[in-house]
Amino acid sequence: MQLFAGIIDPETLSAVEQNPQGELAKSAALCTALEIRYDLFLDCGASEEDLVALSKRVRSLYPKAFQIGTIRLKRDGGMFPDARSQDRARYFNAILSTGDRPNVVDIEIEELGTLLPKVQAALKSTGTKFLVSHHDFLKVPTVAEFQVWIEQAKAAGANGYKTACMSTAEGDFDCIYPLIEQESKNFELFSLFAMGASGQESRVKSLLFGANITYCSIGKAVAPGQLSVEDALNQYKMLAKNR
Repeated sequence: MQLFAGIIDPETLSAVEQNPQGELAKSAALCTALEIRYDLFLDCGASEEDLVALSKRVRSLYPKAFQIGTIRLKRDGGMFPDARSQDRARYFNAILSTGDRPNVVDIEIEELGTLLPKVQAALKSTGTKFLVSHHDFLKVPTVAEFQVWIEQAKAAGANGYKTACMSTAEGDFDCIYPLIEQESKNFELFSLFAMGASGQESRVKSLLFGANITYCSIGKAVAPGQLSVEDALNQYKMLAKNR
């Protein structure tokens, strides 16, 4: 199943709860996955207790949606302070301590040796999966670089792998599709695409080569070149039909 993941931030969740029949709610309903961006809630003053309740709030609205829990660092395009990276372990462990929790949590590849050991016991005891992510806001890395990160994810026992990189010219991501086809079968969850205007097509085209997650906007985009869930679904249908 292809997962079209919409981003849940404070503004979106509040709007959907207040108007379950509104346009944002309808867009969120199209998503087969929802990424709860805990860092954005913390940036708006949410308490630890508030974070623990988020998964239940989202699931009460969209019970069938696969949930991804993310506390994104500023370094990677989020709002959580880089210097406090390891403080996220406390939040992750609290989020995982309740019966209502995300299906998978996102841990950056740079944090595999530091953050992962602090949350691994909770992941194991609750059966929660984790995906390893990496972000490059400057370029499309080489195939060799991707292979190094993918092998690190495998060695860590990750259930999923994700990289979002920056396209700077038309076609600069084309050489990565064979890698997606080769490596996606080694993970339950796989997402590899390019950001930016010239990378928009890769957000959907990657799904035709074996990736099974792409990230979409519900309302305003939160990343360069991000497509709305409506546009992503329409483009996927068109590409799949014409392939």
